[in-house]
Amino acid sequence: MSNDSPRYWFIPAGKGSSAQQFFINSGCIAVDGTEMEDLALWAHTREAMKSRTRIVFPDESEKTIQQWAGQWFRFMNSVGRGDCVAFISEDRQQVYVGRVSGEYRFVPQLRSDFSHTRSVDWELPRSVNDFSKIFTERIKCQLLVSMRSLMSEVVTRTA
Repeated sequence: MSNDSPRYWFIPAGKGSSAQQFFINSGCIAVDGTEMEDLALWAHTREAMKSRTRIVFPDESEKTIQQWAGQWFRFMNSVGRGDCVAFISEDRQQVYVGRVSGEYRFVPQLRSDFSHTRSVDWELPRSVNDFSKIFTERIKCQLLVSMRSLMSEVVTRTA
């Protein structure tokens, strides 16, 4: 997806420090979706993504289906080259910031729990203490979200 101006995304690194090490060492950002095949097969519309998510996860609530499908749809269709992404470390002490440098890729052999990836050029991590209190409180959410106002603080403070 091409953008006139970059978007800003917070993407959680999941539970456990192995995810953050995977992101940094692999030069990527990724979303979980162990049971989901290549999102490119289903993410052409939100409804198609929700429909496939219902089939793959028949025991999940409608709220969960909508949440997961929405995250995967945004990761596939909204996150783009040049966008700023960030995640907070497992110990909540560091903020990792980078720029998306690649298109969506489905790479199940890379790591099964994070097979939906986008290449990222990572910068040096920053201390959480370098950011405002509102940033550190709000970034603790566990969803793939667009956070333009908060992420603009990341860009400003890491520049």
